[in-house]
Amino acid sequence: MWLTPDDVQRLTGAKQRKLQAARLRRMGVPFRLNALGEPLVEPEAVRVTKRKERAQEPNWSALHG
Repeated sequence: MWLTPDDVQRLTGAKQRKLQAARLRRMGVPFRLNALGEPLVEPEAVRVTKRKERAQEPNWSALHG
């Protein structure tokens, strides 16, 4: 249901919960904080973010048209 704490650490590159949350916000990845202050990220949220990033790539073929 959620990414593991190790997954969140790898995704954000941070060990501290507050820094993880800040980086997730900056990355545009939706998350919730649990009662311990740990960011909880649904796996689908990361997949959606990756699709959005790909959609923002320049249309290189338009330059040669």
